[in-house]
Amino acid sequence: MHRRTDTVACVVGPRAVAGTAPAGEIKRRPWATSCTEGVFNRRVCPLPSRVVDDDLTIKLTRDQAVVLSDWLDRKIGTPAFDGLVNEDRAVWSPLHTIAGTLDRSLAEVFMPDYTDRLHRAQERLLDSLGDVGGPPSA
Repeated sequence: MHRRTDTVACVVGPRAVAGTAPAGEIKRRPWATSCTEGVFNRRVCPLPSRVVDDDLTIKLTRDQAVVLSDWLDRKIGTPAFDGLVNEDRAVWSPLHTIAGTLDRSLAEVFMPDYTDRLHRAQERLLDSLGDVGGPPSA
């Protein structure tokens, strides 16, 4: 059973399916381990065999959106980041779409206390991550 924290929405064709994932946990696997609470499982809840060319919806918490927006703002335009993305130029399209959507959606970036808000959001996300991405344990 998953811990109930952040809601993740997946839009496949005209249907939206909501499930849960532990806060801050990102896994690169196409299928979850159970079909409970709308989470897909290849054996129980297969996705359609054909892919429909519809829009995809990604839901982020406000903290995730603020931190990602700041990170993209700092990284896009740097030689190292641009060089990496230029290895697969098609990635620029979704990057610009995501960055633009975040810029239009976040009033926080224009607030006088933005830096404080950003740091608090970063701290909350780091707390929810636990050891993920941290230095290896000795």
